[in-house]
Amino acid sequence: AGALTKLGDLIRAQATTPEDFERARDRYLEAAKQNDLEAVINLGLLHYRGQIPNAQSTLAFQYFDTAAKKGAVGAWYWLGVLYQKGEGVEANRETAKKMFKRAMADVHLGAKFKLATSLLEEAEVPKMKPKTQIQLRVEAKRLLLEYVLDEKRHPANAVVAMRLLGEAFERGDGEAPNPRAARYWHEAAALEGDGTAMLWMMRALKTKEPQASWNWLEKACADVTFAEAHYQKGLILLEGISQVVKVDLI
Repeated sequence: AGALTKLGDLIRAQATTPEDFERARDRYLEAAKQNDLEAVINLGLLHYRGQIPNAQSTLAFQYFDTAAKKGAVGAWYWLGVLYQKGEGVEANRETAKKMFKRAMADVHLGAKFKLATSLLEEAEVPKMKPKTQIQLRVEAKRLLLEYVLDEKRHPANAVVAMRLLGEAFERGDGEAPNPRAARYWHEAAALEGDGTAMLWMMRALKTKEPQASWNWLEKACADVTFAEAHYQKGLILLEGISQVVKVDLI
C-alpha cells in the first residue's frame, strides 16, 4: 500500500495532463483500499485542487474526514482549510479553528500558520469588541513568530507570515508599536519577494532614504500584474523625487 501511494505521488508530481492525474488517482485508490491513510488524503487533494475530471469539493471533505477519524495527522489541517473557505462543507470559523488546533496537537506546523491567519481574519469582523480584537491579534502574533522561527516552515507561507508580523508590530497588538521590529519583518518579507512588503518599504523610506525607496518600488514593479505598484510609480513620475527620479509624464 505504501509503495502504491509513493507511486501515485511520483505520477502526480510529474503530471501535465488530466490523464496523468487520473493515473495517480488510480494508484491512490488501490492503496486506500488497503487502508493507507496518506492515499486517502491525496485523493481528497486531487478533488480539492480540481485536478481530476468531475472533481468535487464535497468528496474532498469526505476523504479528509475519513482520514482524520482514522488518525491521519494532515487530514485535520485540510479539514480546517475546507471549513475556513466553506468548500465542500458550510463555512464555520470556529470549527476551522478547532481543526487547526487538533492538527497542531499532532505537530502539524502548517496548521499554526493557518490558525494565525484565521485569528487575524476574525479580528477584522465588524463591531468586534476592542478587547477581543486585541486578544485575537496577540495570539496570532505569537503563532506567527513561532512559525517563522521554525526551520521546517513552508517558504511561501513564511514570507506572508513575515509581512503579517511587520503589520502586527506596526499596530502594536498588545504592546506599544515597535517601528524597528515592523521594519525588520517587512524588509525580511520584501527580500523574499513580497510585493506588498516592498511597497511598505517604499513608503517607509521615501523621506529619509529616497533612492532606497525608489529601488524597492522598482522591484515591486518587476511584477507586471501588481497594479498597485505601477500606480504608485505613476504617482511618483508625475512629481519626481529630487536627485533621484525625474518627472516623466510619458
